[in-house]
Amino acid sequence: MALIADSGALYALYDSNDAHHLAVQGVVEMQPGPIVMPVAILAELDYLLRVHLGMDADLIFSKVSYRALLYSKHSAWMT
Repeated sequence: MALIADSGALYALYDSNDAHHLAVQGVVEMQPGPIVMPVAILAELDYLLRVHLGMDADLIFSKVSYRALLYSKHSAWMT
């Protein structure tokens, strides 16, 4: 079964000082299926990372998101 992530959970995953970081990390580690990140939350998450964690965190997220997008497109083409 897929897990649908929201911006708050994804932010908590990136910010080790967030109160929910360990809980979210535990859920992600136990998730056997794919984690779906709706496109609608990308702008909000980009903003949260940049404002609260700085440009470096934002750039890392952007690179990871781009690679995930390429992977998902490649996977869709392969089926």
